[in-house]
Amino acid sequence: MLTGCRILLLFTVLGFLPSWAAAQTSSFTYQGKLTDSNINASGAYDLLFKLFDQPTGGSQIGSNFTADDVNVVSGVFSVTLDFGTAAFTNGSARYLQIEVRPGASSGAYTVLVPRQLITSAPHAIKSLNADTATTALTAQTSPNMALLGSLRWDLLRTPATFAVGTNPIACASDGTNIWVVNNGSGNVTKLRASDGANLGTFNVRNSPKAAAFDGTHIWVTNGGNSNVTKLRASDGVSLGNFSVGTSPAGLAFDGTNIWVANTSDGSITKLRTSDAADLGSFPAGTQPISVAFDGTYIWVSSYADQRVNIIRPIDGATISTVNIGNSIRDVAFDGNNIWVLNETLNRVVKVRASDGAILTNVGVGSTPSGIAFDGSHIWVSNSISNTVTKIFAHDGSIVGTYNVGNSPRGVCFDGASIWVTNFSSNSVSKITTFK
Repeated sequence: MLTGCRILLLFTVLGFLPSWAAAQTSSFTYQGKLTDSNINASGAYDLLFKLFDQPTGGSQIGSNFTADDVNVVSGVFSVTLDFGTAAFTNGSARYLQIEVRPGASSGAYTVLVPRQLITSAPHAIKSLNADTATTALTAQTSPNMALLGSLRWDLLRTPATFAVGTNPIACASDGTNIWVVNNGSGNVTKLRASDGANLGTFNVRNSPKAAAFDGTHIWVTNGGNSNVTKLRASDGVSLGNFSVGTSPAGLAFDGTNIWVANTSDGSITKLRTSDAADLGSFPAGTQPISVAFDGTYIWVSSYADQRVNIIRPIDGATISTVNIGNSIRDVAFDGNNIWVLNETLNRVVKVRASDGAILTNVGVGSTPSGIAFDGSHIWVSNSISNTVTKIFAHDGSIVGTYNVGNSPRGVCFDGASIWVTNFSSNSVSKITTFK
């Protein structure tokens, strides 16, 4: 069954030339990705395109556009569409509905959902002053004008930036707010996710490293004190500091307990969230750094061992390990797979959670440091490149690279936007995900 179509390159404008203002065209190239039963489709397919003014329901704009026997290779296809200039002249949002059937079929089309948002006209119908556009936009890749022609506003817009404490190293979302861990100032900053408003700064202990949310509380590891701080998320009040192992770093919530990686003593500590009771510490390799929960097991990256350890939550037993490579750091779960950063090789490795099989590895920027999943994509901060890389989780293809602040470290997702902590800029960047 045909199950989905995902845009890889939002829109590519035909004929973006110096003379475009004098001779505009309403046609544009659409490139997408088609999956059939979650497998990349290949072969000939008939595609039917309709333009609407709403994401569901609404009114159709213009006529149907049919493309028969489109060649799809490894899921990727490209077609030239033309709904006429009138479809885009008022600047309102438009939504593209795609319907598909096998090329050999004359039967009904299958409607793919959701409709794809077109946030601006797919060519230069609106008048733009080229000089003004060039100076007003901060390009995340070059050349600027090629991105403008492709309407890659996700790459052209400068991410919003908000000041926080000293040396922000990590962040966590509570669903409404972003909690930023300030390693240099020994506190956390609470930002309202909707607008970045600063809702307060709350002291923890020395050299805090990471944070996690348990549904009610924010937990922060204090690397310099060998303990964790439990904060009430509603108002930031500290409910206490609780001892763990030496040099605690990453942590994760399994639905009942918080698991804390203790870097210097090679262990992971299990704390009951309700009362912070210590339920035991368990071997986790040499220099464990980061922790993720896949719904069944705890995954711990072991920096010196170059592997991830898979731990059974009920008793803390290590049931398996997966060798990754040099200098592995943060880990994240995408619903099916574990993604592991390799900072020396500048790569991120995708591991199937069900059996530990390595599926792929993807080159990113220089010295990847933080990672998060937004529901569709993996985001990786590159601390030397001062960028974040956006990766399509399904197949590991790179969607884009974004400039942020200096020495980006932690990455987290609030349900709508990606947040990146800029360690050397004392700020965080907020990036709209543009799904």
